[in-house]
Amino acid sequence: MIQTQVLKQHLNTDWLGSHLVELDKIDSTNNYAKAHASELRHGSVILAHEQLKGRGQAQKYWHSTALQNIHISIYLKPTREEGLHLLTFIPALSILTLLKNLGFTGLAIKWPNDLYVYDKKLSGVLTENTYQGGRFQSTILGVGWNVNEEHFPSELTESATSLIQELQSEQHSLDRDQLQKYLDRSPKLMDTSPTSIVGDGSSVKEDSQTRNKWSKTQLLIDFLAHFEQYYSLWENEPKSLAKQVNQHLIGYGKQVLLLRLDQPNTHAESVKCLGLDESGGLRVLDKEMEVNTFTYEQIRIKPE
Repeated sequence: MIQTQVLKQHLNTDWLGSHLVELDKIDSTNNYAKAHASELRHGSVILAHEQLKGRGQAQKYWHSTALQNIHISIYLKPTREEGLHLLTFIPALSILTLLKNLGFTGLAIKWPNDLYVYDKKLSGVLTENTYQGGRFQSTILGVGWNVNEEHFPSELTESATSLIQELQSEQHSLDRDQLQKYLDRSPKLMDTSPTSIVGDGSSVKEDSQTRNKWSKTQLLIDFLAHFEQYYSLWENEPKSLAKQVNQHLIGYGKQVLLLRLDQPNTHAESVKCLGLDESGGLRVLDKEMEVNTFTYEQIRIKPE
């Protein structure tokens, strides 16, 4: 269980997460953010220890065992509407940066918002923009991150992964010294079981079931720090942010198959992926040598 008091004490951000809403159980953190928008501010983080009806893009169900993973929503009030689509890539890029520093390999961002480790999904994002009277109000980024999920349903075993599963993999060149602060061996930052929390949020004992698992508390501390840095880049140098995403985008610079979501019965079209532009749109070169730009609501792509 994430130690929210410790999380607040160790946050290394200027504004992100300074207002933290902690929920034991909720259907969806995004739904909570929309319903309680008047109580939130720019940079508010809604954290749920258990999410019952998590969902991704296209209303896909997000599987998550209680207390094992990270499910949060980040509430933002951007100063401009231009480039909102680019915001959806910041969570995946933040997680990727954190894990790359630890020696993880095979990390890639799949259009429009998923983070993959080789051919398996590690995290996903649901982006929702809210409007009132036709005027833009906020962006809500719902993040699901498989951390200590040891067993997935049979239909997901070939397509999903978690940090605890990847810890057993021999594909990575992990920095074991750096890795130690993320494993539940530090009493200060160790996740706790519900029974080991006292009234002030401190831990009274170590739960043997949580030892050697990833500390979601420490992961969130560093994730939010990376997120805030990339958000600043979005505000000031969106071209630079798009360039960083493109370096990790599946299919970048290659021929890919493009499927138009508004034409589901048409055949996929072979195009060259030119990557994101500064607005977050995906630029592709078609067979007529024309460059077209699409948003994530319009298309999906996959390698040929």
